[in-house]
Amino acid sequence: KQLNYWKMNSLKKFALTGLAALVMGFGAAKGLEARTLRVPSHYPTIQAAIDKAKDGDEVLVAQGRYSGGIVIDKQIVLRSEAGYSNTELYATESSTYSVVYIHIPNDESTGRGRKVEYTIDGFTINGSGRNITGINDQSSFDNGSIESNGYILNNLVENCKGYQGIAQVNGVLHVRNNIVRNNWAGIVGFNSLVFADHNLIYGQGGAGIIKPMPNGL
Repeated sequence: KQLNYWKMNSLKKFALTGLAALVMGFGAAKGLEARTLRVPSHYPTIQAAIDKAKDGDEVLVAQGRYSGGIVIDKQIVLRSEAGYSNTELYATESSTYSVVYIHIPNDESTGRGRKVEYTIDGFTINGSGRNITGINDQSSFDNGSIESNGYILNNLVENCKGYQGIAQVNGVLHVRNNIVRNNWAGIVGFNSLVFADHNLIYGQGGAGIIKPMPNGL
């Protein structure tokens, strides 16, 4: 009887320990799930939401006009709720180089490079006639150990008179279902592998697509 009692207690302890571990594991897994950070209902500006985001999160932007000069430094999805016809990012006096600037650093925990991804989906990116780039990915240029993969989807990129609508250096760029118009150049990949399909590109002052280095288009 004593042996059976010991066995039963051991089985109960084992079951409770296993259940606790399962619950803790589930909680940890939930903590790793991607979050949705909403602008402006959760955060007043797009930059404020990006600053609080972590890799894998989505910044979801309600319709409206928002000032540019945005810096993306994490692997996030930046997406509009209502599409480019209702959601605009525009250049201001403080937008020095780009309406949207992507600069994702290497792995801070190891100091090593990594493959990074980001998405920009469903905005009007308006250069406001300034000498500025609309979407400018410099992650791989500033850090050669970064392999940057950008997904530019369903946007209208326009009025970047002095520079490019969309530009990337030393990465992989997926440009799909965009309208790119009235810039100095439409899409520029400096030593980047560019996948461009189902885009409407017209009215550039220079060229529609520029590939000055040998990687493919």
